[in-house]
Amino acid sequence: VLLGSLIAFRKLSHYWRTQGKILGSKGTTLTAVELHRFQAAVKVLDPELMRSSPDQYDSAYKNPCWQQDGELKCLPHFYVSGFHTGAGALARRLAKHPNVAMDASELSYWGPTWGFWSEYRNELGGYVSGIASKAGQKLRADPAHTLVMDGSMSTLAVYWAGSGKAHRGFSTAAVACWKGCDTENGGSSGPGYERCMEERCIPAGQRADHENAVKAGVHYSDLHMPMLMRAVYGARTPKFVFLLRNPVDRIFSAFFGLKSMWERYGNSSQGFQKFVAEQVGALRACASNHTEVACALYFESLSMREEKVFFHCDQLFRGMYAVYLNIWFRYFPREQFLIINSQDYFDSPRNTTRRVLNFLGLPDPPDEATWAAMEAAGPRQSGLAGREMVHGARRILSKLYRKHNEELAKLLGDERYLQWNSMDEGLRGATAMRATEPHHVGGCQHLEKSMALGSTAMQLVCVEWHVMSWWLAVAQHDTSCPSEQDVRDAAAMGEDIGSKPDWFRSGTAWEEHLC
Repeated sequence: VLLGSLIAFRKLSHYWRTQGKILGSKGTTLTAVELHRFQAAVKVLDPELMRSSPDQYDSAYKNPCWQQDGELKCLPHFYVSGFHTGAGALARRLAKHPNVAMDASELSYWGPTWGFWSEYRNELGGYVSGIASKAGQKLRADPAHTLVMDGSMSTLAVYWAGSGKAHRGFSTAAVACWKGCDTENGGSSGPGYERCMEERCIPAGQRADHENAVKAGVHYSDLHMPMLMRAVYGARTPKFVFLLRNPVDRIFSAFFGLKSMWERYGNSSQGFQKFVAEQVGALRACASNHTEVACALYFESLSMREEKVFFHCDQLFRGMYAVYLNIWFRYFPREQFLIINSQDYFDSPRNTTRRVLNFLGLPDPPDEATWAAMEAAGPRQSGLAGREMVHGARRILSKLYRKHNEELAKLLGDERYLQWNSMDEGLRGATAMRATEPHHVGGCQHLEKSMALGSTAMQLVCVEWHVMSWWLAVAQHDTSCPSEQDVRDAAAMGEDIGSKPDWFRSGTAWEEHLC
């Protein structure tokens, strides 16, 4: 059957190729046959999506709408997204524009924070019917000029939790196995349960996921939400407005904007330090066995160690913009994206809003009263008044994001994103010491370890136990010896670090997991 299908598919290839090409990422082309292949794949990966998707759009509507069983159905014309980047405020402003019928993010299971495409429990049938129900009157009144927006903050970042629809094979197999582990061990906790999950359930989920990809006729690296979205939209692609904020500032804002974070770690800059230490340590542990990109995309599916991490390091991953934009550009034309540096929006919100409206083909608001109503609906919200990030936490995060910012600048052809690294470079310049030169800090000698252990391995000799904390270990995952500032950062945290991760067993464990 598979061989016959392949032969038939090859016979159709020439026809599809001659029917024109659909623009793809970075100026390349996504052929109609490739689009057809993705649509066939989604029928396997998430059948409900393709059952509810359009066969043909109604050309009378500027917004992607169609008639199905005598009823109007619609998808959003554009998406505005970004976690703690100003995207939420911008979306609320745009929702008040006279030509924007609604913000479809309200239809998601979790609301605007976690949107339709990111939540595996959302069904497309309810989404497109809900849009038509709430926005249908405005759309019908002016079909040539009225648009629907989705302002879900989650759309941009396509890490594991946001691509659940593409990984139903994993979740189905793992959940079925989990129930068995729960029954066998009298609950969902304890060494026996975790061993069962590690040895049976996670491998079963991984196998099922890869088998699903083979069955769907795509590579495993295609199992991401943007591929599903492209299959549903077909040749009529939406527009995307993504706001990108300095990832260090973004995560600081997110920490104090999320009650779950400061309830666990403390509503203070010291609490943020603990959060950074735990999360970066967990990411480094993951990256010791996988690539950092693999950790960013598949973290909690890799092992029980990662699955147990608080919120699966998602706040760290949300600032790795190039990882996700590379995936988006694989399935959608580059010209469908407007990428905004959040600082532009913070410095000049009205001018940036005009830029967005121009990109969407919408007119400026007709009068000052409309502008005022839009701006009142979307003021910038920040919980950082009077808060200052501790120097050590900023150093660690700056090091983490440095190469991601470089990749972003290269991907977008915009060197301004390299400015996010300028603070880190300044700190390194002020504290760097030659790696080959022994030096003394606090009466303890620090020596470079043998190069036989790798260029990033380092031995810290005779450092006090509380100073040689795993916080300092995280701080020193490069080739420079620890500076006086590094030791002061570690000593300042001292015993207030809190519980140590499972891998922290001895004074040298950090070398194995972080270096």
